[in-house]
Order: sequence, then C-alpha cells, then structure tokens
Amino acid sequence: MADLPVIGGREGSGIVEKVGPGVRSVAVGDHVVGTFMPSCGTCRWHFAESIDAATTLVHDITHRVMADVVILTVGVAHGDMIQQMVAPARKGGKVVLTAIAPLESTAAQVPLAEVTVFQKQLRGSLYGECVPRVDIPRLLALYKSGQLDLDALVSREYTLDEGQPGLRRHEGRDDHARRDRPRALTATPGRR
Repeated sequence: MADLPVIGGREGSGIVEKVGPGVRSVAVGDHVVGTFMPSCGTCRWHFAESIDAATTLVHDITHRVMADVVILTVGVAHGDMIQQMVAPARKGGKVVLTAIAPLESTAAQVPLAEVTVFQKQLRGSLYGECVPRVDIPRLLALYKSGQLDLDALVSREYTLDEGQPGLRRHEGRDDHARRDRPRALTATPGRR
C-alpha cells in the first residue's frame, strides 16, 4: 500500500487544484481518477435465477465437465454462498469472489475435501484485477482515440448541484430504460 497522501474516492475524477506538502505523484492541473480499490503503483499486482439453476445449467451445457470459472457477483457476499459456488467448478476450476463481504465476516463454508481432491481454486478479485494507475489511463486513451465509446453508456448528465437528487431519480427509473443506457454522469460544467 502506498504511503499517504493518496487520491481517495469512489469512481470519481477531477482536476487537481491544490497540493499539500509531501505530494509528489500529482501536480496542479493534473487529471485524476479516484477508485474504490487503492493502487500503489509500485507492486505487481452470471446467467440463472439461482445457484441451483446455474449448477444444473452448467452440468447440462458442459456435458458434465462443469465450469472453468465460477464468478460470484452478488452485491454483498456471505460465507454460506461459497460452498454453493464451488460445486459448479470443474476439476482445476476457479471460484472468483467479486462481491464484498461485511468487514466483520470471517467464516466461510468451504467443502475442503472437494477443493483439495478436485484441485479447485478460490480467489478474490476487484475491478477485474486491473491496476488503476495503468489501466485507467489506457482506457482513457482508447476513449480519446474513439476506440472505446463511453458516451453511449451515459443516459443523462447532472451538474454537481443536482447530482444526488438527480441520481436518486435516475435509479428509480424503470428497468427497461436503465438496461438500455444505465449510467448517469455528474460533471462540473466545462470540465467533461
């Protein structure tokens, strides 16, 4: 983990207006992005209504081979979900946990014999294991060159003053509209 100071936040971006003493990684005028996942920059770095239905689906479509990778993408993970996720994975398969568990959660039900005998792997992953300091500038370059169409994902823009009420209205929209163009953007005028 990098020493302080760091750019903290949750999927926000902006332009540095001031820096304090000891700040060497950014300067006034730099464009910055804050992510939920910290990145020091110095070290290396779904399709059924229930798990039972998913296990059956995987069994049928893979002719009993099972899945190479099983990804748990619920909003909040709980320990009792892990055992259900291990079963659909093939021998040597991976079970990837992308959901965040409550910080006080320390227990998980893991079928240890199945994991060992079938050489299954359990791992965590945030942001697809990207390195924000490297991958966000790469994505921005793709956007600027026209190779990544992010504008098609934005359904509405809000100013900072209308941001919270606007986002609450946006999230209350019907499912069809949200599925079509699901994101709202809050931006300072002239700064996009």
